Parts: sequence; structure tokens; C-alpha cells
Amino acid sequence: MPEPHVPIPKPDPHPVKRPEVIPEPAPQPAPVPDPSSPHVPRPSPAPFPAPFPVPSAVGVLALVLIGLGCDDLRLPGQLEPTPRPTPNAAAAGFDGTWRGTFSGTADVGGSSQPISGPITFTATTGVVSVSQPSAGGGSVDASGAATFAGSTSVSGLPVSCTFTGMLRPSGGMAQPGQARCASLAGSATGTWTAARE
Repeated sequence: MPEPHVPIPKPDPHPVKRPEVIPEPAPQPAPVPDPSSPHVPRPSPAPFPAPFPVPSAVGVLALVLIGLGCDDLRLPGQLEPTPRPTPNAAAAGFDGTWRGTFSGTADVGGSSQPISGPITFTATTGVVSVSQPSAGGGSVDASGAATFAGSTSVSGLPVSCTFTGMLRPSGGMAQPGQARCASLAGSATGTWTAARE
């Protein structure tokens, strides 16, 4: 018995092309450079670094003054600064406002000239606040020993002065106190007296 005829399909003249699938490569870990290797690239500094503000001379001087305090700044030829006083209740017997005068002789450039002026200060439990001959401060202890600072002028130039003396609880002085002044302009010495109002 003859076999049945099976038709063979003809190939499609216009076959549809299917996209070729390319498998993605597996991710590889990034190589870690050896720090000891001479071939490890190192970041180079920026050719134009960010500008850094340089403090001016005025700013530096202001910081120095703030750190030291004006009372601790002394130029050549000036007197030692008067220590900052602390309240002392034992010196309350000298509390009040004291007024007087000072006089002496100044030596400026090898020539002598007289100086004089008023003195006004207030004592409060051992702390002295000076208003004349200029603003200043100092202290008085329980025995009446007073030390305070102020400034005056010699030939139009300021000079720093230190006044020392013994105050009496009755409101006067045992004897005239000593005044000593100095600066780059010259020096001066003299005496002072004061009485409590």
C-alpha cells in the first residue's frame, strides 16, 4: 500500500528576525590600590587654594589687648600698673569722697617745670575710684594706706602717675602723700593732700 504524500512546507521568503540576546557580563569588584605601591595615584593639591583671611595688625593688636587687659599693657618708661583692688570691709572707715591737690616738678628733655592739679577720688570698702586728675583706680587698706593711679600732662603730653599716702579715719591725712609720674615724655615727682568731704 503506497505511503500518503506529506507536503513539505516551503521556507518563508521574509522570515522575522528575532533580536539576538547577549548575556550581560557579571559585575566585577573595583580593584583596591595598594597604598604602599609607588604607582598609586595621589590627589594633587588644588592649583589655586581657597584664600584664607590674614588678620590685620589692628585685629591682632585688639586681640592682644583683650587677652591682656589694658591695665596690664605697659610701654617703656611707664610705671608699674596698679593692682586691681578687691573690696575690704575692714577699710570701710575711709569710705567717702576725698578732694585735694597735687604739685611737683617734671623733668622733660633735661628741663624742669612745675606741675600741679586737682585730686578727687571715692573710697568704697577699700576700692578707690579716681575722677581727677583723670579716671583711674586703686585701693586703701584697713590701716589707711592708699595707693591709686591717674594721669596728668607735661608739655601737652600725658604721663601716668601713682599716688601713695596715709588716710585718717577722721577725714584727713597724717602727712602729704607721694606722687610719682613717668612716661616716654619724661618724669615727675611731687606731693599731694586730700580731705574727705
